[in-house]
Amino acid sequence: MPLIIIAAGVALLLILMIVFKVNGFIALVLVAAVVGFAEGMDAQAVLHSIQMVSAARSAGWQ
Repeated sequence: MPLIIIAAGVALLLILMIVFKVNGFIALVLVAAVVGFAEGMDAQAVLHSIQMVSAARSAGWQ
């Protein structure tokens, strides 16, 4: 089941970026939240994960 959720997340990311022309970073954050909720994470854990990735990106980590 997790592999199906990840595949659906990738498909959603592509649809958001190609069809709806959403900015790549915004689309990635939205898809990360959707996949997190679909995997059973609670809202606080999803937000914490997104904040950690955003902090790492702003610190210059790849």
